[in-house]
Amino acid sequence: MDGRDRAWSRWQKFAFRFVAVYFVIYVFPFPIDIFDTNYVMSQAYAKLWLSPVQWVGKYILQIPYDITTLPNGSGDTTFNYVQVFIYINLTLFISLLWSVLKRKRVNYDILHFWFRTFIRYYLATAMLSYGFAKVFKTQFPFPDLNDLLSPVGEASPMGLVWRYMGYSYGYNIFIGGAEVLGGLLLLFRRTVTAGSLVLIGTMTNVAIINFCFDVPVKLYSTHLLLMAFFLLLPDMNRVIKFLFLNKPTESVNLSLPIQN
Repeated sequence: MDGRDRAWSRWQKFAFRFVAVYFVIYVFPFPIDIFDTNYVMSQAYAKLWLSPVQWVGKYILQIPYDITTLPNGSGDTTFNYVQVFIYINLTLFISLLWSVLKRKRVNYDILHFWFRTFIRYYLATAMLSYGFAKVFKTQFPFPDLNDLLSPVGEASPMGLVWRYMGYSYGYNIFIGGAEVLGGLLLLFRRTVTAGSLVLIGTMTNVAIINFCFDVPVKLYSTHLLLMAFFLLLPDMNRVIKFLFLNKPTESVNLSLPIQN
């Protein structure tokens, strides 16, 4: 008995269903797309969403222009925002249906264990990718001659970010190193809490920069931050006790729950 076979409340079960369905829909086609080096599958999957997104945008949200731009280097197009709107509503429908069909389910300890594993590996993959791109300075190149000769006032907010990030290799090492560290810590059960804390701090900074400087990765960075919070959530009470209340906290069983 480690407390994991306890009955979940109705709201806990619904919240888990909602979060699990939403994140699975959001990250698909991961992990298959890891092997899709030419982005063929990702582009084909995006095209499947074009008609539903256009229809919802035109008839439900009544957007006064046609949505024709597919997901590209920018993650904050109209297509992306409408798609997230569809994700939320689709998730709500599936979660309600799941709740009706499995209303007598006592808990989701085992599914929660595997879903957390899925999310932490997705988040670790994303953080290692972005982190190493900064450490090896491929994401933010040093400003070219045209950038250096252009007046600062002519730069876009995003242009300013790319210039100051490109100028300082040390800051790239700092931010990229934090992302790599957080990603590596997520790969092991014992260090998931530490990795989540590192990434919450790092991704909060990234998300704030994206929002304040209009970098078009707002949706994606926000979702990565939410994933880090999700991974921390089971240990939140222990973290609060230790860091803020100066109280001892118990250890947790990191093994796979066994169905009785």
